Amino acid sequence: MISPTCPYCKARFLYPELKQRGKKHTGVCPHCGKPYRISRLARVVYILGALAILFLINYGLLFISDMNLPFMLAVTVLGVTAFYLLFPFSVRFRKAEPDKPQAKKEKKPAKNGHLKK
Repeated sequence: MISPTCPYCKARFLYPELKQRGKKHTGVCPHCGKPYRISRLARVVYILGALAILFLINYGLLFISDMNLPFMLAVTVLGVTAFYLLFPFSVRFRKAEPDKPQAKKEKKPAKNGHLKK
């Protein structure tokens, strides 16, 4: 299992740190102090892959002649639990984009001729 690293200093994050930081979209590396953002694409790919794998496993179980619903449900619950526990490893850190200077908005006169605040 590959643990995510800081995009600047390449420091590795431990599982509890990943679980805590994964809920936010941005953060600061505790090792080098530089800002990073969390890639959403990796998480979307992970979720879609997990759903596809669980679907294929359950679909394959349907072709076993003595298969029953409780066993399929147990396999699904174990699969969802495993993917949930591995979810923090889907975190991928990217360099934070620098803030873009915002253009100043010009004040437009109101209908009565006064400037809006």
